[in-house]
Amino acid sequence: MESPSSNINPTPSPLAEAVATGIGGAVGASARWAAQWLWPWSADLDAKHLSIVDPVLVINVVGAFFLGVLLSRIERVTPHPLLRPFLAVGVLGTFTTWSSLVTEITLLDAAGLTEEAFFKLGLSLVLGLLAFVAGQRLSRDRGAFL
Repeated sequence: MESPSSNINPTPSPLAEAVATGIGGAVGASARWAAQWLWPWSADLDAKHLSIVDPVLVINVVGAFFLGVLLSRIERVTPHPLLRPFLAVGVLGTFTTWSSLVTEITLLDAAGLTEEAFFKLGLSLVLGLLAFVAGQRLSRDRGAFL
């Protein structure tokens, strides 16, 4: 017979995880759309209109920061088992946008702006990693940040 405490956070079914991820994905994608709507950029994604600092870079860095905060908090508490698939994979996974970054880099390269493309890729990776670590550390130092 199982003790009552063993059922506090049961393992969710794959269907429940898929639903939580899907709902979170809808929230994250909507938040990304809203952020890009508030900070308009070239609708036709013409390379000459792209800049190094644009909504895609900002969204990815902000998303990495909040992912660091979230994962740091999850390490210290016993969250609901669907929190990680909902927030980390769903919301933050679709809020951040690797595909848009790759599209921008490809367009920059195709326009002969290869150095700018590599700079943007490197900047995105470095700033994203720094933001993730900053989110983790801030969350650890300020225990109740999230």
